[in-house]
Amino acid sequence: EVQRGRLGIVGQDLDHDLAKAFGLERTRGVVVAQVVPDSPADKAGIKSGDVVVNVNKQEIRDFAQLRNAIGLLKIGDKAKIELLRDGKTKLVTAKIAAAPEEAITASDDVREGLSGATFTELDENHPLAAQVESGVVVKAVDPRSIAAQYGLRPGDIITSVNRQPVESLAAFRKAAKGKGQLLLHLRRGNGAMFILIR
Repeated sequence: EVQRGRLGIVGQDLDHDLAKAFGLERTRGVVVAQVVPDSPADKAGIKSGDVVVNVNKQEIRDFAQLRNAIGLLKIGDKAKIELLRDGKTKLVTAKIAAAPEEAITASDDVREGLSGATFTELDENHPLAAQVESGVVVKAVDPRSIAAQYGLRPGDIITSVNRQPVESLAAFRKAAKGKGQLLLHLRRGNGAMFILIR
């Protein structure tokens, strides 16, 4: 498996309306909607509301280009990022890292229906990252597991648990503890669905 580098943001294209709202004349770049806690972006000081316009002297026109620019970097490489904050240019350097992941097993204090799946933080590497504000990504599912039987699939984004938004792995694990049923809201492809785990 090729492990792609990550910056640790969720963002969206800077369009005309967003540019106007942020008081910007340009309509090229990526608005940072969320910064993953303890990620390279977080450590570099990138904040929600920043607009990424350049990575390693390459102009960033949209989110797809940002994802490709970061994905081509190796883990440990440094990305020199030019961004706009409150209309002013700011330069930061981020050290590209691997995405943290967490496997939930039957021995953990979580619902048995989640065992057999591995989860990661949502960041710019996910194809739907430009459309989903926050969530936890299902990275892998053992086809023989209970999680697979309930319908979880790799690539799913869990955006809420029991109608509570999930913004990190830690929040997801906390929501999955204890007893009772779990109502998961998922983004899958261009659609959305609920899965009930009893």
